[in-house]
Amino acid sequence: MENKTQYTLASFFMILAMYFISGHDQLEGDTLWHIRVGEWILQNHSVPKTGIFSWTGDYAWHAHEWLWEVFAYLMYHVLGFNGVFLLTGVGFFMFFGILFYLIRGSHWYGLFLMFPLMFISSFYFVARPHSLAFGLFALWVLMIDKNFFKRHYGWVAFFSVLIGFFWVNIHASVVLAPFIPTLYFVFKKDKRYIIATIFSFLGSLINPWFIGVYPYAFMASRNKEIINEISEWLSPDFHNTFLLIIVVLFLTVGLGGMIKLIKFNQHKRYAPQIVMYFIFFVMFLTSIRYLPYFLFIAIWLFAIAIKDLPFKTPKTISYIALALSILFFIVNIRELPPSDIARSQKEAFPVQAMAYLKENNLTERVISEYYWGGYLIFEGIPAFIDGRADMYVLSKSGVMKDFNRFMIAVDENGFYDPMRIVEKYGIETALLKKNRLPAHFLSQNGWTMVYSDDIAEIWTKKTNLNGGQTDESTRCLYCCTVLR
Repeated sequence: MENKTQYTLASFFMILAMYFISGHDQLEGDTLWHIRVGEWILQNHSVPKTGIFSWTGDYAWHAHEWLWEVFAYLMYHVLGFNGVFLLTGVGFFMFFGILFYLIRGSHWYGLFLMFPLMFISSFYFVARPHSLAFGLFALWVLMIDKNFFKRHYGWVAFFSVLIGFFWVNIHASVVLAPFIPTLYFVFKKDKRYIIATIFSFLGSLINPWFIGVYPYAFMASRNKEIINEISEWLSPDFHNTFLLIIVVLFLTVGLGGMIKLIKFNQHKRYAPQIVMYFIFFVMFLTSIRYLPYFLFIAIWLFAIAIKDLPFKTPKTISYIALALSILFFIVNIRELPPSDIARSQKEAFPVQAMAYLKENNLTERVISEYYWGGYLIFEGIPAFIDGRADMYVLSKSGVMKDFNRFMIAVDENGFYDPMRIVEKYGIETALLKKNRLPAHFLSQNGWTMVYSDDIAEIWTKKTNLNGGQTDESTRCLYCCTVLR
């Protein structure tokens, strides 16, 4: 590729700018319980197999992301949340850095396409295990496609085991590890690919659940209750105009590249990329979480198709791309990640309400918003429910259904009184967002709103607290507001 220096610099500034943008969404409730699980693992020298941190029951749990959790706790222990942000950055730079490398022959046009691709994909890189798994996916694709193993079968086996081991203990997307070299073997018939398949699979068995991680991944990804309740498992909403434009753009880009390869009889050489393009598109149609994989393959296919075209990119184009990348970096350099929970921009955590809970010893049998469960765990308070939806659903505990009955007062049969859930579990305190429906039922059954701010409310039946109790007139005004 011509103008390699400008391309490298432009790529670097683009990745860095998008990395800063992704910092907005670093802290989630899930991030917080992951950190505490990592701490528990190091303290107990074992991987939990039951639902620690939940007061509703000791449910069977696949803590299959334990290795990332250990990394996250160590980074947090040394550098605070900035350390967790750096851990996310490893996956971020691997994924996009390798993609820039793969499309380097696209005459700069691929780089311009990277702007929308990186913008929409960057929001997937939150402080959770899948961010590092994205990076492992890109690394594995690069190693397989560029034949980094050369002719030494021993190195193929060694690196394949290593990839399988790290991937399986970071994220359940490890199913892609044996799939990718298998796909290359089908079309290229090279023994090294089948060796990579076998040994990456064997490496993935080095985990606390052995082969059980594979049926678990299938059950979790196909369970209707999980899919319906967790937004990232839903199919894409094409009423979102921006998403629709991005998908149409990269469908066109990928299909255009494929047509060109077929026209010039190059499709057999690049059959693995073409097959992955269609597979990841179908996966994306089933769940929005697979979008980065599809975009990765689509732009790569485009870059492959145009790399041999007989034209040279004008220097003006390269300088414009470099200037835009630097400008983009300068504009977004201030978008640093939150260094503490109070500054989180994706989720407003009830920091002051948490202080009130602790001050007044309201830490037993607390029910909270779903994504605040991780925050309770982080602060040392057992949660009614948290982001481990797979644990609550696959264990058939019924907690997820009961939580929804409490929050929306409806189940499959119609109206459901939330107070039945209060009585069933012996709930003593509710930490809710402002003006939530359950508060009306609590107020009508002798509960008091003892704390309220712009983010959260605390409801309890306890009395004689240390302050902040809401008087009766405020309670009545609240109830009128909800009923309207």
